Amino acid sequence: MSAYRTITKGVGKAILLPYFRTRYDGYRSNLTRARELQRRFLLERIKRCAKTSFGHQHAFADITSVEDFQNRVPIREYAEMKPYLEAVANGDSQALLPASERIIDFACTTGTTGTPKVLPVTDVWLKNYQNYWRMWGTKALIDNPGIFGKYWLQLTAPLDIGQTSNGRTISMVSSLSAKHQNRMFQSFYATPYELGAIDDPEIRQHAQIRLAMAQTVGFIITITAANLIRLAEQADAAKEQIIREIHDGTIAGRSAIVRHLGERRMARLTRPDPMRARQLAQLSQENGKLLPKDYWPLQLICCWTSGTVGYQTQRLTEYFGQTPVRDIGYISTEGRHTIPEENGSPVGTLVPDGAFYEFEPLSEPGRILLAHELVQGGDYEVILTTSNGLYRYRIGDIIRCHGHYGETPLLEFVRKTADYSDMEGEKLSGDQIALAMMRARDHSPVVASHASAVGVRPSRGPPHYAFLLEEHEIRDEATGQTFLNIVDQSLRDMNVMYRQKRGDSSLGPPILHLIEDGTWQQFSAARGAERHTGESQFKHPPFLDSQFLSDIHICRTITTR
Repeated sequence: MSAYRTITKGVGKAILLPYFRTRYDGYRSNLTRARELQRRFLLERIKRCAKTSFGHQHAFADITSVEDFQNRVPIREYAEMKPYLEAVANGDSQALLPASERIIDFACTTGTTGTPKVLPVTDVWLKNYQNYWRMWGTKALIDNPGIFGKYWLQLTAPLDIGQTSNGRTISMVSSLSAKHQNRMFQSFYATPYELGAIDDPEIRQHAQIRLAMAQTVGFIITITAANLIRLAEQADAAKEQIIREIHDGTIAGRSAIVRHLGERRMARLTRPDPMRARQLAQLSQENGKLLPKDYWPLQLICCWTSGTVGYQTQRLTEYFGQTPVRDIGYISTEGRHTIPEENGSPVGTLVPDGAFYEFEPLSEPGRILLAHELVQGGDYEVILTTSNGLYRYRIGDIIRCHGHYGETPLLEFVRKTADYSDMEGEKLSGDQIALAMMRARDHSPVVASHASAVGVRPSRGPPHYAFLLEEHEIRDEATGQTFLNIVDQSLRDMNVMYRQKRGDSSLGPPILHLIEDGTWQQFSAARGAERHTGESQFKHPPFLDSQFLSDIHICRTITTR
């Protein structure tokens, strides 16, 4: 451990940890008055933005209540916000933002559907975003004190994915936040955030793995379990090269990396370490594989554990052993929305003063509720007003309420609004597909890292769903049929309309297409390149359109008996 990190660890334990504990206690006390904090956030924001173009057009100067705001500002889709956002990106910041607020950069969304959307990142918004990440981190630390002082690995997203028409940089918000993080916190990064600026994804990913494996990483954070699994598999596949590089003090792609780190820092990060290389070589020889559960003293791994990618967490024990898993909460490019209560649960308290929230019940379209009015067990679409220029914006997310802490709802992300399929009135949702995958994992030998469903309308016979798995994940015909039967029954149990449509043969039985190994890796790499967001930000979609079937190689097809 460097002298700087030794000092900062001591300072952090003596000063910062008590400070953030106090801040977290303050956050908890605020949860009992969420209604007032929500109203205050909104009205202060309206007052600050009264002289913007948007504020003039919607008479912000005359708004004195939540009801006034709702009456004057209609609910908007992205297409209706786009002209204002484009004006900001073109240099007219006061289209949406007050002159007193500084734009730092722009961030790109990473949703599973649609074209990436570019949003401004202001000093005010980023301060709030980072503050509530610290609240999340404080709660994680309180619950998992073993992570204190350990290196943490944040899987790097691209730092520079393009420019606005006005020449401003567009980044992923996670990388942008890491770039502007306090130096004390940066000193505990296992790998430097500047790796995100490397254009070549193979060099970037190898550099992150190579540098991290030389460290004693205590916890890892990323958005999906698929990223964690890919990290472990890539490290094992390249273990001989990595061990050799750690021993010799070398690294592949050095010239590309040094442009962002500098020679002096590069030399420090890649010092020869024969002792660490021997440890890794011995572990590889003893176990036949080189996996994170063996070479890192992990205390915690963090990713999404619910929604349409939650089923991926079921494979984490293969690579990370019994390391506790903590959900990173409901977050998006638009903000940090919840802070989970405990390890192993995606349910978190809504951040009461990070944005203004409205909710439309799926069961009552057109009715709009405030945060304190949500009902336990209800599913809602989120409508968001933020400090970076969004007003009554349909973010495209569905959440579920699990009760309240004081006036603050306990929420879980369920799915995107676009994550559904409806061929015959069955209205299958992405979270139902994910839950069916989890049940198949629990009750069959199938270990699926990725799976998607495709609605198929054949020229003859009823429409049906085709599930796609890579060939290595199904060992024989009987296993495939077991998988299909479990998935089919699970969907019948969860969705009454699917059960009805299957019962009257409006929908045929599902089939299983085994696709060529490596297809999903190629797919995520292509999507990341197309959207300029990188593989680490890719969220595997629960549904794909039928055109996808003509673009891939299907090795064999299994049907139900």
